[in-house]
Amino acid sequence: MGGQHSTQRISIDNEGDPASVIKVSESVVDRLKGGTDQTMEKEEEEISKPNVRNYGLTHFHHVAVPENLPIQGLPYITSKDIQQVLEKEIQKNNEYWEKRIGELQKTHEQMDKIMEEEYLKATEEIKKILPKVRPANAKLPCQGGRSDVTKCYKSHPQQPLNCAAEVEQFANCLTNTRIKLQDEDKI
Repeated sequence: MGGQHSTQRISIDNEGDPASVIKVSESVVDRLKGGTDQTMEKEEEEISKPNVRNYGLTHFHHVAVPENLPIQGLPYITSKDIQQVLEKEIQKNNEYWEKRIGELQKTHEQMDKIMEEEYLKATEEIKKILPKVRPANAKLPCQGGRSDVTKCYKSHPQQPLNCAAEVEQFANCLTNTRIKLQDEDKI
């Protein structure tokens, strides 16, 4: 019993899930094979040295821990280390989105300015092309001539040519009024 060397067997059931692969260092393999105390001394030296270990992407209580987590001389990850890394990542993310939103706001301001300029140009073109609409309180031009023509037609229903002078005056009045309005539009 005391002098005999016993063989220990370790079996791990790994059902093909690559996330559950267990990695073992060479020194652990040597110790399992019954290696010397020198390998244990080397491991103790490595552990006692302050270093930074790259643990890769590790899942820690359903929280993904980024690579290159700075371990301050400790052989394990602390929640403080995780919190610091996550806070830095959140800060980077916030800065990115603040910058992105600022750029979008500038773009929208430029688009608004261009749209306003185009609107003003279109309004000016419409004013040039379309006739002005008379105001609601505006009086119709040449009302006196209109009433003269109406009276004449009523007094001579069978002889409309007798009203030619009144019709001509009314037409001249309308033409002069139209010319005045066009001259005012040019100003």
